[in-house]
This record gives sequence, C-alpha cells and structure tokens, in this order.
Amino acid sequence: MPKDEEVQGNGEVFGKLNNLRMLIKKNGSFQSSPKHFPNSLRVLEWLEYPATSLPSNVASKNLVILNLSYSFFQWDKPLQVYIIINVVA
Repeated sequence: MPKDEEVQGNGEVFGKLNNLRMLIKKNGSFQSSPKHFPNSLRVLEWLEYPATSLPSNVASKNLVILNLSYSFFQWDKPLQVYIIINVVA
C-alpha cells in the first residue's frame, strides 16, 4: 500500500467540484477538515474523517452511502433514511 501523504489545499476544495458524486478517501491526509461538499455528492467514504461532524451544507437526503470508519464523527442532526427495494421478476 502506498505511504500516506498530506494533500495540500484548504477545506474549500470539495465545494468547488459541483459534479462530484462519489468521494472515496482511504489514505493520505488533508491540511484541514472539509468546509463544504457539493449537493451532488451521493457516496462519501472517508477513512479517518478528520472532523466530528459534516459541514453544515451537506444534503444528507442525497447521500446513499456514508462510511466514516475509524473517525470521531458524531451525527448532529436527524438522518433522513430512504429505503429502496429492488424487485426482480
């Protein structure tokens, strides 16, 4: 596995990616916690997420997968849960 490296940039970088639908971060580290995520984000998998909460602009109803393993994350607001049933005939 590659050695962890620090990514240069501030917490604003993800908010500028308007069409970002999937963000999977397994190694490496950022200088600061994310300040924004785009509303288009559907999948967020972030090993060792650096903050205790998501940015306030996160549209939780749009997230399909939220995996913040090995993090100190605490959910501050109610999570809207949608159940999708796939019926195959």
